[in-house]
Amino acid sequence: MRFVSIRWSFEEDCNALRCSYPDCNRIIQTEANNHRHNNNNLVQHQNRHRPRNLTCPGCGEQRFNTASGVALHFERGHCTACRDQETAEAAVFGLINRRLPQFLNHAICDEDITHEFDNNYVPAQAYRCPHCNKIFNRFSSLNQHLEARHGQPINVSRMLGN
Repeated sequence: MRFVSIRWSFEEDCNALRCSYPDCNRIIQTEANNHRHNNNNLVQHQNRHRPRNLTCPGCGEQRFNTASGVALHFERGHCTACRDQETAEAAVFGLINRRLPQFLNHAICDEDITHEFDNNYVPAQAYRCPHCNKIFNRFSSLNQHLEARHGQPINVSRMLGN
């Protein structure tokens, strides 16, 4: 769901934006006054107004308002269902490899056979955006990109059937 931002400007060259949520009206303006950066900051700010109704598939905690937030929580090892960050990253990599291989950077992953000897190994730059081919080291970074740039985040809970 996207919200329309209202321009807050008395001058033509002002790129400041105002949050359109009721009772907020926060003005968003970067020091450089760049419209693209202001708009990105506005989108990030508006995430705080979204309901926190997404659940972590590992620990069941319901406190997330974006799919990328769930992925970050799980992948960084903050989920109590995972032992540590390395195990969590490997679990995410394995899941994406099995269920969503179109999000892998096959130029790296297909050549690197280290994961066949180490179950917790995740190759650097393992993830790729299928829309624009941008490469990512972490799935959570890819998911944040998909949400912000393409409006299509991967819902990890739904992917796992929760």
